[in-house]
This record gives sequence, C-alpha cells and structure tokens, in this order.
Amino acid sequence: MSIPISAFGWDLFGSTRKVSSHYADPYPGVVTRKFIKLPVGAVRPEGWLKSTLEAWAGGITGHLHEYRSDTFWNTWDNRRSRSEQGRLHSWWPFEQQGYWADGVVQLAYILDDERLKSIADELINKILAGQNADGYMGCVPDNPYSNDGDVYVQSQLTLSLMSYYSATKDPRIIRAMQRGLKHIYENCKPLPVKEGQLARGWVGTGWPYSCHIIDAALWLYSKTGDRQMMNFADLIYRAMQEIPSDFEIRNLLLDGDTLYDNHGVDVGETIRIPAMYYLYSGNSDDLNASIKGLDSVDRYHGQVHGGPASDEHIRETGAVNCTEFCTHTVFNYTRLVLFSITGDVKYADAVERTLFNVGQGAAKPDGKAIQYYTAPNQVVCTRTSCNAADLGPRNRRQLFRPDGDPEVQCCIGESTRLYPNYVRDMWFASPDYGLAAAGYGPCTVSAKAGRKGKIVTIEEKTKYPFEEKIHFVIKSSESIKFPLYLRIPGWCKDASIKLNGKLYTDSVRPGRMVTIDRLWACGDEVELNLPMKIRFVRGDKASVAVERGPLVYALKIKHNWKKVGERFPGFPDWQVSAGSDWNYALCLKLGYEWNKNFPSIARSPEPDWYFTIKYPKVPESSFPWEYPPIELVCKGKKVDGWELIDGDVTPDVPQSLIINDNPEEDITLVPYGCAPIRITYFPVAELKRK
Repeated sequence: MSIPISAFGWDLFGSTRKVSSHYADPYPGVVTRKFIKLPVGAVRPEGWLKSTLEAWAGGITGHLHEYRSDTFWNTWDNRRSRSEQGRLHSWWPFEQQGYWADGVVQLAYILDDERLKSIADELINKILAGQNADGYMGCVPDNPYSNDGDVYVQSQLTLSLMSYYSATKDPRIIRAMQRGLKHIYENCKPLPVKEGQLARGWVGTGWPYSCHIIDAALWLYSKTGDRQMMNFADLIYRAMQEIPSDFEIRNLLLDGDTLYDNHGVDVGETIRIPAMYYLYSGNSDDLNASIKGLDSVDRYHGQVHGGPASDEHIRETGAVNCTEFCTHTVFNYTRLVLFSITGDVKYADAVERTLFNVGQGAAKPDGKAIQYYTAPNQVVCTRTSCNAADLGPRNRRQLFRPDGDPEVQCCIGESTRLYPNYVRDMWFASPDYGLAAAGYGPCTVSAKAGRKGKIVTIEEKTKYPFEEKIHFVIKSSESIKFPLYLRIPGWCKDASIKLNGKLYTDSVRPGRMVTIDRLWACGDEVELNLPMKIRFVRGDKASVAVERGPLVYALKIKHNWKKVGERFPGFPDWQVSAGSDWNYALCLKLGYEWNKNFPSIARSPEPDWYFTIKYPKVPESSFPWEYPPIELVCKGKKVDGWELIDGDVTPDVPQSLIINDNPEEDITLVPYGCAPIRITYFPVAELKRK
C-alpha cells in the first residue's frame, strides 16, 4: 500500500512561512519554530563551564583521534583497503567516527581553539575529499550500499557536516551533502526490493533506525529549497509507517503510550523524527507522536538522574539499573529539538537534569575517561562489578576508561558531543528578532537582535547550577529594541526578576518562558533569581531520591581511585571503590497512613526542613565537579545486611521501611555529578529526632 502525499495534509511544493529572524532558514517549512538555533560559536562558555570544556579539549575530545586512531582517524582513510574479514569491514567504526567528528567540530569552534580547529578542518577536508565522483559518501566506496549500516553511517556523518557549516558557512558542505543524499535517493531508496526485503544499506541497525538521515534531508531543503530533498524526506517518513519494524511509528502516531523494548539510542534518535517532519507537514499528529513517545519513555523508563534505564536496550527503572552513555547525548539532542519546535520548558529542564547529573556523573572530571554503563546506585566500579542485563553478570562496563569499551567505541564518540550540544543551545534566536535563554550557566552570547540585526552581546554571570542567581549584562554599540526570553524552570515556584536593580516581577509561573520586550541600552542588567527547594522523588522499593533545583544529590562517599592499566600514555583505565560506609537509609517523618511495605513521607514539614546546606571551599586548582561546592547534611542510619554482592557488585536498594536500633547519624549528600560512586535512591527509616 502506498500513501499519497495529500494524506499527510500538506502540499509538497507549497510555500513556506516567512519568519522574522536573522537566523531563520530560507525555506523553514510551514510551521514556525518557537526558537531558532544560533550558529556554533555564538555562545562562549565562561567560568566552571569553560573549564569543563577545556578539560575535554585536553582530554578525550582533543586526543581521541591519537590514542584510538584506528577508529577515530584512520577509519575514513582505510575504506578502500580494509580486509573483508577485518574489524573495519563493520560499519561501527564509521558510526563512531561520525559521533566524534561532530563533537570535535563543535568544541573547536565553541572554544575558538586553534589546535582543535585544525583537527576539525583536516577531518572535514578528508571526508569531503573522500566523496566519490558520483556523490556517494558512505563507508564502502568501491561497492556502495553493500554494507548494511551504510545509510546509518551517513546519518551520523552529516551531523558533523551540518555543525561545520553552522560554524564556518563553508559552501562545500551543502554541495557535498546534496550530492551524497541525492545518491542515496536515486540508488538506495527505503523501499522493499526482492522478496519484500529492504535495500541492504538501510537495515544494519534494524529498521527504521537509519531513517534519521531525514534530519540531513530536511536541513538541506531548509537551506536550498531543493525539492528532491523534500521528496526524499517524504519517502522516508512514509516508509517508516508502511514497512513493519520493531519500532512501530504507526503506534507512536496513534497513542504514543508504548513500553519500549528497543536499543535506547535508537529510540532516542527515532522518536524525534515525527516532530521534525511536522515543521513541513503542519500536521499536529506528527508533533504529538514525538511528544507522546518521549513522555512514554520518561514515564516508564525515566530515572531520577535524567536519563532512561537503558543498558543498550531500554529497561525498567531501578536503583542499580544502568544507562549507556550514548543515551545521555542522544536523548538530550532530541529534547533540544523538541524545545526548539515547541518552546516547552520541560524539555530544557530535562536537558539540564541529564547533563548535570547522569552525564557528568559518568565521566571523570578531568575529561579523560567515561563509564560505558552507569547507575544511580553504584558503590564500586571494577572489571567485574556490572550486572547489566545486556552483557550478563560481572561485566567490565562500569570501569572508567578513555575509550569507554575498547571493543565498542560508540559511547566514547557520543560523549564528546554532550557538553558542546548543551553550550550551543544555551541560547536561541526567536522568530520576533529576539534572543532566548534556554539553558543556564556562565557564558557569553553574541548574536543579531532587533529588526536591524545589530549585534548584541549578553554576559551571563553565575555559578548555576550551584547557586540560584543568574546575572545578565547587555552590551551593544547602540540601544536596541528586542524581546529577551528567560526560561523559568518547572521546579521553581518563586522565581523573581530584577531589571537594573529594581523588581521587575515576582509573579512568575514555573515552566514558562518570560518575555521582557523593551529598548535595551548598553549596560542594562537583569537578575534572575531561581530559588531551589528540596524535593523528594520516590523510587523502586519505596526508596527516596533527593533533588534541589536541577541537581540530584547522592550520598558523599570517600572514593578510592585505582589505575588498572594504561593502554594509552596519559589516559589510564580506572576502577573506583568506596573508602567509607555507604549503607545508609534517610531518616524522615512518616505520614499517618504509613505501612511497612510502602511508607509515606509526612507532608509536613517541607523537605528543606530535614537538611542543612553547606558551601565547602573548593581547591582552586581542581577541575569543576571534582570537589562538591555545595553539600546537604541530614539524618541517616545504617542498614544492617545491605552489603556488596560477592565483594564487588552493588546490591539493590532494600525495601523500605527500615526498622532497626542503629543510631541516627549526620550524613552528607553532594551533587550527583560530583559522585563517581554513590547512593542516590535511599531506603527510608523513621526519623526519631532532628
């Protein structure tokens, strides 16, 4: 069965909407994005955020192509000479190189780092030079589409090319991508061939996961108006609905209320496709499919740290259930797409939660090692500590390594994109010549604003997420009228705004974008105050996690790092174990209706009552996140029998209520991102004294 274009409610060759923004594409579609991406490099990190990105520049991102040159540098060069039986016969290394290519390009131009820019420029030049004369730019130049991951590889590669164009406006990029996607469209359409089988180049990751090449097709159409690219996008979207798969896009379009059992990365990438297509179809069913699908992931699989439980495949939630590092990056990318399209603050909130908690918590602060798998509760990370279901018991993927997993290097490539994606999209343009603050942290943005498109620089001074106040200073050569949008997180109930030292408003609803539309003069100042209240989040087995603002807090445990190898000079493999007690329950007041199997927490007092906030002095020479700049102190008590399994496997959280005669003690909680080993989901005991 084929579905006519008219069934989607739009005319393929219809006009597109005029958008009042200096950053709108010439052919943006029939629906206007709420917010429009700025070029890579428009936002410059400062303070702790700059130090973090510089650590990655001196660590994984800036040296991955050297210590794992086999995958991240030589893969593209060796396309024509690899052995049919060799490792490079797989499409995986090309996929992994594509991830890193996007990471290094963005980081180079965000930091304006000349060394990284030379690496990025050389890599892009190499990719462009390797394109076949007929336009093919995949991983099998002598036999296009004979590799079953060919289209998926190109979907990743084109992300790096799009980022490079955003940073440099290099005209070669659009021409190369047009030729490359035209070659796919004319030679390897996503249609059944003999015996109902799809063309080989589309199926390596499982159908329909190569379909997010639609991102590149829609991007090209938005830049050029090339109708063939829109034809390609339309064909991909129809194929996703007509051809059976293990990710039923039709179900997503119908109700979205799906309990997924797919590779988490593929779910995160595929779930955004209908929303992207919506910009050109105008059909709200497409947008709602992505919204409902992402809501379903959060509802059934979301962990308190911001990501879904997903050790390769998406799993049920749980204190010791792991998440693959790739998943952090992919779901944040999808959330940023949804924020741009809808303007819904919940997506930006979720991006911060993921980055500051599970993303940072799975990486060493020096930017030189990550965990392939990470869990909310992990009190030991060794070669045999991981019980993730995908690889079976006692696997190695909780080690901190400079290549994630030496055999499967997708996570290490994806890790290089996590922070650059965030910094790039901390600020957007709006379709009324304004600027919008979406993600907070110390930075400076320079962009065109107002009808005349004059450059405005906004300095964002803050230690957020470690403090509540964010200070903006407007710099410009002349007064400019434009709207300034500020995100009010959904967790903040008492936000207030001062303008040039005077109260502007203190009646700001959470989960909204606040607009200040005025004539801005150079030196104008805005102060955004986001009071952070402590919140309890219930988990499996009646456990409790603690949040404050965008940060999740975990038990402070002395961590003992130990090198377990140094395969690459200066980039060791690490294990980490607990050097202090960790088997604590939180002591809380219980509600009158409490029962032993599921104790309720008393509504009064408020969660803040249980905690004392401390601000320890952090060594000046330390990396951000190496030492916690904020701590929460509360009462806890030890749980008898909550012990390591066989000496090096973290046990699940015990069922609450915990009842024993152990004394109540002061325990300290620190930001999740500062805790390489941690207890995040706590069992509950009844508080006897404050």
